[in-house]
Amino acid sequence: MAVPVARRNLFQSRARLIISVGGIALAALLVLVLDGVFAGSEKDVTVFMDNTPFDLVVSQRGVRNLHMTTSFFPEQALRSIEQVSGVERVDPILFTTTFLIAGDLPTQRGLAYLIGYEPGRLGGPWAWAGRPVELGPDEIVIDIRAAEDFGVSVGDEITAAGRDLRIAGLAEGTTSIVNSISFVTFEGFQRAQGVSGTVSFALVLLRRDENPAAVADRIQAAVDGVTVQTRADFAESERRIVSDMSIDIMRLMNIIAFLIGLSVTGLTVYVATLAKVREYGLMKAIGARNSRLFRLVIGQAAMSLGLGLSLAVAVALVLQVALGAAAARIPMVVEPESIARIIAGATVIGLLGAVIPVARVAGLKPADVFRR
Repeated sequence: MAVPVARRNLFQSRARLIISVGGIALAALLVLVLDGVFAGSEKDVTVFMDNTPFDLVVSQRGVRNLHMTTSFFPEQALRSIEQVSGVERVDPILFTTTFLIAGDLPTQRGLAYLIGYEPGRLGGPWAWAGRPVELGPDEIVIDIRAAEDFGVSVGDEITAAGRDLRIAGLAEGTTSIVNSISFVTFEGFQRAQGVSGTVSFALVLLRRDENPAAVADRIQAAVDGVTVQTRADFAESERRIVSDMSIDIMRLMNIIAFLIGLSVTGLTVYVATLAKVREYGLMKAIGARNSRLFRLVIGQAAMSLGLGLSLAVAVALVLQVALGAAAARIPMVVEPESIARIIAGATVIGLLGAVIPVARVAGLKPADVFRR
């Protein structure tokens, strides 16, 4: 009988239902959205690793990520890597961090990873905004969002690494919370930076059924002055360094939002329960056991929480799909861990918020209820 009574109490007043369920939903949605933006931002910083199909990456000794690093080692080391057992192919790239400059306005410049690659090999754009192009040594591919921000298009000139280059094509999906990625030919990079005989990273493809960790150890033993990582380790290093440098404020905001969300949830359930506390007192006075009161209150709180949290999850998932379809600049990824965390936290706090006011009633004697 506790559940039907709890349901009637919950749906008795439409305004109270909207306030109760809506308050929980809004609090949970705040947490899910910020969680999703945080997760999306972290994911975007590894777009190069996530979309370039290499198995291992070889860099200068001690270099384990792209962000704010410089890596150069002799080009002749590529031959030694190719001779290691288990290696199928080695594709070199050159890399630096630079500013793209399209004009004199602050909005016409932005930070970018500049990658020099050999056309037809790994390291180039993985998705094109328009038709794919074959780059010349004086040409560049930039992200379509960067082009929109700078007010430039294909055929215009842009400065990268101190050199004027013609925009030959536009890539998509290469922007993150930190920067965008631009691409030039290997020869074009050498001209811009005045380097030769060196590479920044070697992207290694392995033969079928080879163990990446085992081949990495063999390369490390065969080639001096380099660091060898799997693609997953390389991505994790990038994610960690960018997170430490750029996303700490988002993490702090996320924690604060989570605490606020739990507080609002607990307060919403507490107020909803408090509004019915006199009725619970009357039930106590006419002989209802404390166990029945607690079952009633927990049932009503559970239904409020269930409706509110379900609504929040549904809206968050719709937002994720909508932002993805619109190619929004704010990334959002609603992860199962985030949903589980807010459900667990809201349930605990919500049930506590419901039980506390009734605990006072449960401690009264029937005659005491009428004296109050």
